[in-house]
Amino acid sequence: MLETTPARAARPTRRLKSDDISELDFDWRPQPLERLVTSNRSFRWPIIGAAVVLAAVAIIAVRGLGTISDSQADERLTAYNAEVSAFSAALDALEATLPDIDVESALAFSVATDDLRLAAAEDLPGLPPFVPQGSLGDVAAVQDLLLAIVDVATTVSADLNIAAAYKTASERLFAMPPLPFSAPEELIEPAGAAIADMQTATLVALAGLEPDARFEMYVGRIEEALDAVPDWADRYLLALRRSDTETAEALIVEVTARRQLIEAELVVALDEVSDTVSGRMEELRTALTEADIMTKIG
Repeated sequence: MLETTPARAARPTRRLKSDDISELDFDWRPQPLERLVTSNRSFRWPIIGAAVVLAAVAIIAVRGLGTISDSQADERLTAYNAEVSAFSAALDALEATLPDIDVESALAFSVATDDLRLAAAEDLPGLPPFVPQGSLGDVAAVQDLLLAIVDVATTVSADLNIAAAYKTASERLFAMPPLPFSAPEELIEPAGAAIADMQTATLVALAGLEPDARFEMYVGRIEEALDAVPDWADRYLLALRRSDTETAEALIVEVTARRQLIEAELVVALDEVSDTVSGRMEELRTALTEADIMTKIG
């Protein structure tokens, strides 16, 4: 706010006389308008010329960077197309084995999925701010599509790896040694040791498997069979010692039936995984067709 209290003016050191006032020059006349608004600066043409040259160089540089971005985009699209082709081949091989879970095809698909993930996750080439991205903008859309494909393929690969692990382990799960109807005395103890080794191998194989709800019934059948083995083995070995071939044969039929129930549960679990994988095949096929079109140059 403006100060409204009047201030005391300083008094002159001596009183002015009327004659002295006439001698004062107040210089009250206004200055000419052109003198007030006219600038004292002058144009410096060398500086203006240099600025024009720099602007032209900047425009050429931006165009050149745009050309570089297009070249980088073509290189990236070529790499994407190669990975898409390799992944499609692995998917074809896998699909040809269904509904069976083929361990080798599952492994090849897992490797192809990892390769596609590495290619899709690689950062796109960067350009300075305000530089047109050119075709690199289109590459970003392809990258997003490939990452979506990888998400689905990773789920499929995880299911296949679990199924392949159970299928491979089945060769060691409740795999009874050869069981004769009769045997000489010196072979009875080794037969008992072979049955005990089967139990140990089964427990070790089960411990190495990842729990999965689809294989719970399968594992449950194996655990039931293992619980029954000690009593069954005592009766079987006793029948061998007594040369009771009829009882020995009946016990072999009993344990064989358990083994068949175990194998049946494995088939059910593997078929469930196969159905899940087959259900995702169409989704992967549609996305791969789009990716193949987007990654082709020209």
